[in-house]
Amino acid sequence: MWNTIWSDAIGNFHPKATVNGNYMAEVCSSRDGEFLAVLLFQFVQLSYAPVTDVLIFEGSDARIVKQLF
Repeated sequence: MWNTIWSDAIGNFHPKATVNGNYMAEVCSSRDGEFLAVLLFQFVQLSYAPVTDVLIFEGSDARIVKQLF
């Protein structure tokens, strides 16, 4: 399920690996790991601009996505 939500939220955006990138992810997780919220930003014109909407994951989806961070 999270894979569908993730691809719907980011669309065709795929970050490219760089030595010193300009992306920042804000991640919020509950202590028990049952909730995770992610928001991806890109540094553009001396400011961070959101690239995605807030992505919210719950239960096993939250635990899976949290492993990426």
